[in-house]
Amino acid sequence: MFVFVTVGILLFAAAAVLLSWIFLPAHRAAWLIAVGGGTLALISVFIWLANPSAQIQLPAWQPAALFGQSLTFTSDLFASAFALSIVALSLSILFTAVVRDNFFNPLAWSGNLALTALGVLAVTADNL
Repeated sequence: MFVFVTVGILLFAAAAVLLSWIFLPAHRAAWLIAVGGGTLALISVFIWLANPSAQIQLPAWQPAALFGQSLTFTSDLFASAFALSIVALSLSILFTAVVRDNFFNPLAWSGNLALTALGVLAVTADNL
C-alpha cells in the first residue's frame, strides 16, 4: 500500500505545481510545492522499510485470454533501494533548480515529479 502512497504524493504534487502555474502564473510557490511533494515522497519511501516484503496484487483484467496474470507490486529491499534512489535523484534536481539560469520552470518540475511516479511504479512491478 505504501507504494501507492508514494506514487499518489508525487502525482498530487505534480498536479498541484501544474495547476498553480496555470491559474496563478505570477505566484512563485510552485518550487516550494514541488520540493515539498518530493520530500514527502522521500519520507514515504523510508516508511516502506517498516514492512520490507509488502505485496499488492490488483484484480485480474478482462479478457482473461489476453491478460494471463494481474499486476503485482512489491516493496522488497531491492525495490525500495531503487525507489529511494529515483526519488532522491528527483529531489536533487528540484533542489538545484534554484541556481539554474531558467529558474522558474514549473512545467519541467511537474514532468519531473510525474516521471518519478512512473519510475517508482516501474521498479516495484513484480510481473515478469
